[in-house]
Amino acid sequence: MKNIKFLGLFMAFIMLFSACESEDYLDFAGGSTIKTATNPNVPGFFDIVSLSSSQSGFSLMADDASAQAVNSVTVFKSLNGGDLVEHASGIALPADLSFTLDEVCSGLGIASSDVVAGDAFTFVFDLATSAGTFRSAETVTINAACASDLSGTYSRFSDILYTDYGPVQYDDEITLTDLGGGNYEIEDITGGAWGIWYVGYYGTSPRTTTITDVCGTLSVAPVSDQFCCEILVDEITFDPETGVIFYHWYDTGYADEGNVTLTPQ
Repeated sequence: MKNIKFLGLFMAFIMLFSACESEDYLDFAGGSTIKTATNPNVPGFFDIVSLSSSQSGFSLMADDASAQAVNSVTVFKSLNGGDLVEHASGIALPADLSFTLDEVCSGLGIASSDVVAGDAFTFVFDLATSAGTFRSAETVTINAACASDLSGTYSRFSDILYTDYGPVQYDDEITLTDLGGGNYEIEDITGGAWGIWYVGYYGTSPRTTTITDVCGTLSVAPVSDQFCCEILVDEITFDPETGVIFYHWYDTGYADEGNVTLTPQ
């Protein structure tokens, strides 16, 4: 990361604040919103080990902050970013929805027997209100995967190879929080570079993102570096015998990079 002058930080703050305002406006521009949550009665993923009996689902709830009361919901689905197909309509809130893999595949041009690990089913929602029908900003994605259990406390050894002020190492603990469906929240993917080291220099904050486990193959969602670019993970490995996770991260706009090893406690 290059040294950033006060003016640059000020402008970045203004742009970030404006972007957040725009996103909030878009959420409510349709006139109504809903909330989504995991359905505790079914898994948060489609289990590819038992395709014929696999089922999943989610819950839909009214949002007290909604500008318009929702009379009913129509659910649409897509596979791996493809075209949307209607899945169900006339759903009253609140609702705990569950469905088999066969039911979800219907209309999407794929048989449940052809689903493989990593296939992603995305659901979007049209909300019928007295003021009209609006597309919700909420979406739900359910992956085809295997049972996963990476949540818990890990000792973290972070070898930050480059910063503006030289390399640095941290040895501490973090927690992977289970979000369901093989997804886990990790606080500060930079291993302390943004969450600890740069805080006093540039006012940075932990770069929290999501690790996804698809049958032992892990991936990490990109996250903003707060300035211009993204922080990416280009290598990540998982040892199923020890549970150790290793990854390498880097910033796409600067030279910052590092290696992180997570050992379960």
